Amino acid sequence: MRTTQRRSPYLLMLFAGMLCVLPAVAESFEQRIADALQRSLDRSDYAIKRQTAGLRDVSDEQWQGFRIDRGVEEWRRLLTPDQYRATREKIADEPFAGTLVEHDDSGIYHCVCGNPLFHSEHKQASQNGFPRFRQAVAPAALVTDVASLWSQENEQVDLLCGACGAHLGHVDPGETPDDPLSFQVNSSALVFQPAATQGD
Repeated sequence: MRTTQRRSPYLLMLFAGMLCVLPAVAESFEQRIADALQRSLDRSDYAIKRQTAGLRDVSDEQWQGFRIDRGVEEWRRLLTPDQYRATREKIADEPFAGTLVEHDDSGIYHCVCGNPLFHSEHKQASQNGFPRFRQAVAPAALVTDVASLWSQENEQVDLLCGACGAHLGHVDPGETPDDPLSFQVNSSALVFQPAATQGD
């Protein structure tokens, strides 16, 4: 009996602690459900916008893969350290540090593999320190990876080069369902060719 009496206060304290924690757990669970529902709606909006823009995703059944296939060591040999970090290791440039953020010359922005990606006339003002474009030179120039939504806390869709799979940056779905997609790209993932030298 004495042993039971000694343990009783501890059991009561444990029970009281559980009563205090349960509301917070329930609230957290409800918030997670609400967040999951919102993400589902966001992804639905994104899917519609992606189809409208004609963008392919690596999960599409008709996706044939990347035509440029190089190994790690070859990419390291061909690219600068900054280019390799951005395109192969998915390490973003520092905001406003890229050389092409405020760049406004006329020409074509290529991937580091040489694949043409964006025309200068489709470049937009940077909103967060990265080059931004409203469309590609052709839908096939780019490919997305929607699966990246499930693995990143910032809920961004990875944007890849349609030729070599280089990580370029992210897709910005816009703030409302009516906003078109735009593309936020790392300067280190791009090579600019001025209009005067095109075709040389």
